[in-house]
Amino acid sequence: MLLIRLLVPMICVLLASVLLAGCASQTKPTHVPVRGTDYPTDFALSVTVMTPGRETDERGRDLTFGKDLAERPARYIVEPDGLLRAAVGAGATTRVYPPRTKYLTDLQMADLWRRLSWVRPELQIGDPGEDTVIRMSSTSAIIHISADGRRTTRVVNLEEDEWAKSLVRTLGEHAWLSTGWSW
Repeated sequence: MLLIRLLVPMICVLLASVLLAGCASQTKPTHVPVRGTDYPTDFALSVTVMTPGRETDERGRDLTFGKDLAERPARYIVEPDGLLRAAVGAGATTRVYPPRTKYLTDLQMADLWRRLSWVRPELQIGDPGEDTVIRMSSTSAIIHISADGRRTTRVVNLEEDEWAKSLVRTLGEHAWLSTGWSW
């Protein structure tokens, strides 16, 4: 009788755990992005954020710390193998080659490619190169895309273009950046 009293609760717990484990199956994504199918194998992206005005004080301290990522000087480079390079703050210009930050997943690469759908048709036009005009009266982003053996560059005003702001913030988040102190 004592054995039955101990065995019945143990069997009930065992059955409950098996049933709960079966119900807690993980949902897997229906489609996992594949390089070459969901985005070109040679897809690369460079975004340089340029801001007007002073970036440092007289002691050289960064005055942009704590601002929105879309309002800080920055240089992001995404290489075809998914390597993200990032430099943010005073001195981040087109002449800076940022250090390695991390490798993006195929899902992140495909997301970036989708976000660039509005500028992808310009890949057929080609790269304007040196003829690109930059207005430094406002925060601007130089967006350079390379894919399918072609490339193009677009300069956007970040104070007016919410899509471009979102792209810059996404790259900053991928680089594990924040706008400043988070305590």
